Amino acid sequence: MHQNLYAGCRFALGMVLFLALGSSAQAGSFQDGRLRLEINGVGGIYSGKTDRSGDYYVGGSVEYEWAAFKKASLGLRFYPLFVYPEPKPVYGVAGGVTARIYKNQEERNGLFAEVGSAVLWHSRYFKENNSRINFLSEIGVGYQFPKNDWHLALKYHHISNAGLASENAGINGVGLSVGYKF
Repeated sequence: MHQNLYAGCRFALGMVLFLALGSSAQAGSFQDGRLRLEINGVGGIYSGKTDRSGDYYVGGSVEYEWAAFKKASLGLRFYPLFVYPEPKPVYGVAGGVTARIYKNQEERNGLFAEVGSAVLWHSRYFKENNSRINFLSEIGVGYQFPKNDWHLALKYHHISNAGLASENAGINGVGLSVGYKF
């Protein structure tokens, strides 16, 4: 089940990139990007082999986003803050990519859909997952307020080592993110 969820997130990221690359005109350059700060709280949900309902984690990210294509933005995201308070806290950092499609792509505001994936390193093993390297995949919808620099997003998260270790009890969760751009 976990590999299917991971494959689904990879497929969604591939579809966003396909749609973005299908747009023939470039909308901007890397130098015209902007920073996005975000903090999120994620509540665990049933994850198949290991019930994660009742679990939660918090994280914060810094992203550099640019309008790479006519129809989509890309981002490089770094998670300097990741805390999963199991019986003993698990701390981590991650880095990865995001793709985002805005309703108002030229201004990059209004309703948006996003997908992202990052490599996550953490201080201890998660319960029934014997790898300190996992993949954090997320897909979500949000709203970038046009008259100020704040945004809100509702996201589905999946953490898994993608079968790189013998134990791979993934973590699924639904989270709320609040962020600021500049």
